[in-house]
Amino acid sequence: GVAAIGVAFFAYGVISFAWIDSIHAEEGDNEVEGVQVQEFSEPLSSNIKKASFTLDAAAGRYAIESSTQELFTATTRSVPGRYTLERESIGDEANLHLKMDGEVKIRGWWIGRFTNRAAIKLSTVPVWDLDFNIGAAKADLDLSALTIENMNIEAGAATVKMKLGMPSNETRVKMESGASTIKISIPEAAGCEIRVDGGLSSKRFEDFRKIDGHTYRTENFEQATKKIFIDAEAGVSSIRVVRY
Repeated sequence: GVAAIGVAFFAYGVISFAWIDSIHAEEGDNEVEGVQVQEFSEPLSSNIKKASFTLDAAAGRYAIESSTQELFTATTRSVPGRYTLERESIGDEANLHLKMDGEVKIRGWWIGRFTNRAAIKLSTVPVWDLDFNIGAAKADLDLSALTIENMNIEAGAATVKMKLGMPSNETRVKMESGASTIKISIPEAAGCEIRVDGGLSSKRFEDFRKIDGHTYRTENFEQATKKIFIDAEAGVSSIRVVRY
């Protein structure tokens, strides 16, 4: 009974957010009073070999693609709150932290006049560490052209669609989610191991074999020289991993 109440609560939150955000999408961001449009960029220095990017934001819609021109660019549209970008360079490493300042005012069950969107592009040159801390979000992450070493995703009631590319050696992904729907696409040539720890999770792993109660591997895992490791701690979630 407690589990059923929890599922209903999360489902209500997801549906309410999707409905509100769809209204704002139809109206257009400019129709939302006080919307702030911000542009961020960081040039690509020739000595940068390693980079990290952290997105720390509330509920919203986020899209990430690759870029060959700059190390990082972003266009955000938000109300209330503003984004800030923190930068740090140490030797051949660059660290970027994009975060939202300010809180969304909730009146009862209603979020109110709220918009939060970010379109982000990351350079294909360095090796990346990525960290996403998002709430009730919709995230479309096309990372197939990037070389990723480590990635961490903490999400609430989120819908996450993510496409990974071939790792230079190993890519390690850690996910912690609440009532989320997650789809991960991985290259067919890469070996992959998935470890899942979750109670009411729907798991669908195409072309994987079950090793034990929590571990799944592709048939080519032992032979593959390039491997992807996915560690998922999920609550009320649907997780699907496909190969392309």
